[in-house]
Amino acid sequence: MSFYVIDSPIGNIGIEANNDFIVEIELLTSRSSEGHLNPLLRQAETEIQLFFLGKLKHFTLPFQFKGTVFKQAVLHALLTIPYGTTVSYQDVAIMIGHPKAYRAVGTACATNDLPLIIPCHRVIKSDHSIGGFGARPDIKKQIIDLEKANK
Repeated sequence: MSFYVIDSPIGNIGIEANNDFIVEIELLTSRSSEGHLNPLLRQAETEIQLFFLGKLKHFTLPFQFKGTVFKQAVLHALLTIPYGTTVSYQDVAIMIGHPKAYRAVGTACATNDLPLIIPCHRVIKSDHSIGGFGARPDIKKQIIDLEKANK
């Protein structure tokens, strides 16, 4: 495993990868780079930089889904949310066939190991307020605004 830190408009982003897959994206990391900068980490750096420039709307990085069957269903659903749009936690619950499981959808989003790549930032509350994004809803708003401006 290698861990590489890049600078972004929202702060340091850590990217962890093995030789085959991106394993984790860590927003606002305080860790340092460790291991070697393999081609996959270079690709991740390029794609994340292009995303923040508004020039990349869909990540092509290889990754694996982790978690329960329910969480994987949520993560798959998040990948279908178009760039520059938002949906509610309840909308995602309906998408996966569990219309009353919107709180569980929120938990799945909150434990997403691959933010940005799997766009949990596109999920907001039914009242159109931002909702959670770790401890930093301001970052979630910044990413949503970036996507809307570059739609």
